[in-house]
Amino acid sequence: MSAGCTGSKDERPSDSEPEDADDNQTDDAESVNETEEELTLETFEYPEAVDQDGFRRNLASVHADRLEEAGSFQLTRETETTRQHGSDDEKTVTTVNGDTILHTRDEDGYLTTEKWSDPTTGGGDVLVRSSNGFDERYRTEDQSRLDADIDGSVTLGALLDAAMFEASELDERDGTPVVVFESVDVINASALERVQRMERYDDLEASIVVSEGGVVGYQWKLEGERFDRPRKIRESGTFEDVGEATLEEPDWVDEARERALELSIEPAADESSFIVTVERGEPIPSGAQINFFAGTQLRGELNKEITQEDTLYLYNDGGQLGTSVNSEPNSGSELQTDFADLSIRTESGLIVYKGRYDAYAEE
Repeated sequence: MSAGCTGSKDERPSDSEPEDADDNQTDDAESVNETEEELTLETFEYPEAVDQDGFRRNLASVHADRLEEAGSFQLTRETETTRQHGSDDEKTVTTVNGDTILHTRDEDGYLTTEKWSDPTTGGGDVLVRSSNGFDERYRTEDQSRLDADIDGSVTLGALLDAAMFEASELDERDGTPVVVFESVDVINASALERVQRMERYDDLEASIVVSEGGVVGYQWKLEGERFDRPRKIRESGTFEDVGEATLEEPDWVDEARERALELSIEPAADESSFIVTVERGEPIPSGAQINFFAGTQLRGELNKEITQEDTLYLYNDGGQLGTSVNSEPNSGSELQTDFADLSIRTESGLIVYKGRYDAYAEE
């Protein structure tokens, strides 16, 4: 006979029901806790192209497809570069919403670069704002420069080619269970040349973090040599707001459209110089530092402001960059004329122009 049917004088039916209810709630809670505690590396629901033993080779493309299908995301990268005589820190935040992109890079809290791309209003060019606390400059940039590894898939592909990975631990990111995969066997550290160029690659440690939805982060640490000097680089990347990131046009965009420097670059008929003219925007400032490549790397300084009324000639003056304004240079070594790359910085280091001439693209 059950205790509820004894008829004892000590029986208190009104109290027994809540006690049973409490017991049931406790049992339910314990059951939930037991279920949560059962999550292991073996029972975790891995996303596409991932299992406990590692990654399939198509993980990078699966990741790119996931972000494209989601329509929006934010990628935050933090990079520390240690050289022989010091280190530099850099943080970039890239927010993508459809075809609209805002990319912000902060270098050591000193130089900030913001890039805005909106094909519906920008005419296909990326608007760029650079500032260093006491000066600011605007320029346009080709879309291809911004698109390079914008979703982190190039980095992921390089890591997959560089090392083998294995699930190491369960963790949590913003309340979401994740699995951390650690590199266990470095196959080819030089595969990271796609994201970090060095002459020698000595050591690599890397990790990739996945949730049930896909890749949520990565980290790598690389040691090697650049320009015959030791260098250590550490980078982490975090993917957030997948499918939920929003964007508004920055308040500097209208000013950038007016002030951004646009140049035309073409070789002279005798192939001994390149002709540079200002199409629109602010003048090229006097004192600007010019870095020019046309088969040979040439560097020099501009000693005169260049406006829309001027024509600037760039030529090879005995291994140095020669400049001439409004008159063709008398002499100069023959230059490679099918391709040229030009960058111009102010005296304070702000980039006012980055562009190239490609004879094959012109055809």
